[in-house]
Amino acid sequence: MKTVLLDKLVKVHSMGSNCCTNSIRTILKYYDYDVSEDLVFGLGSGLGFIYQNYLDEGYFISGRNESLEFNLAYLLEGELISDVNDCFQTEWEKNKEFLEKGIPIIVDLSIPYLPYYKRFTVQSENVAFGLHNAVLAGYDDEGVYLLEHRWSEVLKISHEDYQLARSVHNTSVSPQNAWKVLRVPEKLHKGNMKPYIVDSIQTMLNRIRQPFAFKIGLKGLEMFCKEVEHWNSLPQDELKRNLMIAGVYLERLGTGGGNFRRMYSRFLKEAAGYLDNALIQQVAAKYSSLASEWKQLVYDFDEALCKEVTIIEDKSLIRLQKILEMEVDAVECLLLL
Repeated sequence: MKTVLLDKLVKVHSMGSNCCTNSIRTILKYYDYDVSEDLVFGLGSGLGFIYQNYLDEGYFISGRNESLEFNLAYLLEGELISDVNDCFQTEWEKNKEFLEKGIPIIVDLSIPYLPYYKRFTVQSENVAFGLHNAVLAGYDDEGVYLLEHRWSEVLKISHEDYQLARSVHNTSVSPQNAWKVLRVPEKLHKGNMKPYIVDSIQTMLNRIRQPFAFKIGLKGLEMFCKEVEHWNSLPQDELKRNLMIAGVYLERLGTGGGNFRRMYSRFLKEAAGYLDNALIQQVAAKYSSLASEWKQLVYDFDEALCKEVTIIEDKSLIRLQKILEMEVDAVECLLLL
């Protein structure tokens, strides 16, 4: 039986906060870049907001921008190789070639079709989540080996399950067999991190303030806040679905709000050691507070579901407006750095 498994990759992997940033951190450690997951998120200018509403399928939200991996590769003067294709077998052959050369791959997967995620998705089976990331670490005749941010050990699933999770098409947020390979220079110049940090913060500010689409960045967050106000006019089943989706994307499966703000706060605290600017610690505290507000919003929505209320309560709408104001304030403070 042929087995291809990147043993060093498995050894350097550990659990983390988010599927994307943990996957990148694992790969960077494989290439001997000893960086924290928070630094990966910050240097990738990852903070943002994405809101997309799909006809008859609910909505998707995320607290990061769509180009974290590209931002990081560009900043480190590396290379991001990627592809997407409706044909699973075409992309699988490409991925096997990379693995056989000792090159790890980040793959997109649909969470509901991953056997080891079943216990997390019992109450959210109808939620589309096809942009989940894991590291493809190897394969053999019986299955494929994956590294996930919720598990420290390598996971093995059958070829059949893997193909289904990679190529399912019955959702608006489909993985479409997408994958990415991150190539970086031999060394990160950690002794001179200031230019990296300054550039990454500036890129994040540009993207969140001047997004290329109106449902991204601060404009996307503003739209999401406005649309939540209109949830009370929806039929009861749609209101309940929207409340449930918020909990899934913001806390349980995704990190649409709170955790990304928490990670960015920790990044700024780490960055303070390289920047001679007292304001950065204050902004870090603002993002830490924002993380708490996002988490509490999910608690509010969960409480409403448990009580089977028929409207979004005023406290939730007030909290959401507070979040928007705090997000704008934190961005304006970063502009002063």
